[in-house]
Amino acid sequence: MLAMNDRFPGVLSDEYRIDPYKYIDLLDKTDNIIYDKTLNAHLAISYDAVRSILGNSVLFSTKPLSKRAEPVMRGKVLAQMEGNEHKIKKSMLLHQFTGRVLKDYYHPKLTNLCDSLLTEILTKNKFDFISDFGNKFALLTTFNIIGIDYNKLDWYLERLKLIVQFATGFNLSKETEDIALSASEELEKVILDLIDERKKCAGDDIISFIIHNSNESEKLSNSEIVALSLNILLAASEPVDKVLANCIYHLYRNELYIDQVISNDCSTNSILQESLRITPPVHLIPRQVEDDCCIEGVNLKKGDLIFSLIPSANRDEKYFEHPNTFNPQREFKGHLSYGVGIHACIGAQFANMQLNIALQKLVLIIKKYKEITPPTFDGIYTRGATKYNLERV
Repeated sequence: MLAMNDRFPGVLSDEYRIDPYKYIDLLDKTDNIIYDKTLNAHLAISYDAVRSILGNSVLFSTKPLSKRAEPVMRGKVLAQMEGNEHKIKKSMLLHQFTGRVLKDYYHPKLTNLCDSLLTEILTKNKFDFISDFGNKFALLTTFNIIGIDYNKLDWYLERLKLIVQFATGFNLSKETEDIALSASEELEKVILDLIDERKKCAGDDIISFIIHNSNESEKLSNSEIVALSLNILLAASEPVDKVLANCIYHLYRNELYIDQVISNDCSTNSILQESLRITPPVHLIPRQVEDDCCIEGVNLKKGDLIFSLIPSANRDEKYFEHPNTFNPQREFKGHLSYGVGIHACIGAQFANMQLNIALQKLVLIIKKYKEITPPTFDGIYTRGATKYNLERV
């Protein structure tokens, strides 16, 4: 009889794509790392293995991103950087995503944005949570960060979807890759124009901050600003609609927590963190092994490709009691959905604020609507609802 993990169909199999959690929940996490023939790579499946790999950027490099992300980002992304380069650019972003700027500038802006979108939704008897709220809230938030005109929402959304497909897809055709590269070139031109505008007249956005408030030794070239801007556009918008839809999905199946949030017996942040744990938006994080090593009892060779399977680590029963149960009240909340180590999500604090603003308002109206049908989920590298139709009760 085959061992449990030997029966794992592989991340790129059709049956896994339909319902990855069915197979993730069957994995024996004590094996720590398995080999996935469909990926032709190792797969870290336990909490300890994923922490060890993501926490060691010297032994496990982000070189796979040079092919997966760099071409459509028009340059290196923050996750590829090390040393002083990483320190300088991380510092610039942290200035915008933490502290008083977060509280005094972004919080009221995002609150007003959320109110505006929900006011429009409340006039409808039916709506798609993804297209009518999730996508708009996610992307318009990043527009605030970068200083982009709200009227260009659909144009940016169309091109960002192509970039996401390039960065997260497997076995793409050359035609699909070329279309995505063309979209990234169009985005680059628009952002270069925005940089020229901000050099003449500064705004409140991060591009203006980078141009006018950096030390001479830390000045970034236009191409570096483009890459950083596209990095923000993708990282700050792509997961948000997925996370919010997942939260609503879990709340509809655990309505007790809606009442508990309203009565202040449970916080929206507890709902958020548990949703991030049990259904993370990012499923796979690639790394390259830089030297022969042994991790959690498994031998790896220099040059090997290894993916961290985040939802598997987040459902490791060694750390999470009844790991497949949605329980916002659980004591240990140390999920790995934001990563770990120097390349952990730099916008985690911003994302938590943004998502909590939305959830605090959504829980007040969620019972006014019901699912027409369960949401449609898709994705391997990242996963979330693509459609989520709701109607007034």
